[in-house]
Amino acid sequence: MDLKDYLGDGVYAIFDGYGIWLHANDHANPTDRIYLEPSVLEALHRFEERVRAAENSGAVDNSAQQGEYATAAGQGE
Repeated sequence: MDLKDYLGDGVYAIFDGYGIWLHANDHANPTDRIYLEPSVLEALHRFEERVRAAENSGAVDNSAQQGEYATAAGQGE
């Protein structure tokens, strides 16, 4: 069973029955691919929860444009 969806920003998600493939720029001929196993997807969800909590507490500066990495602004690890 393959479920496919366009997420936006050139990212396509394909569920293969176990994990999720993320394809960049084209679902059939991607320039890049990432495979998210269930444990990695759970970790991504936990990260999103931490981001949302930080946003709600005002601890995150939302003034940067979407898509910019924190390291580009000198805020990376």
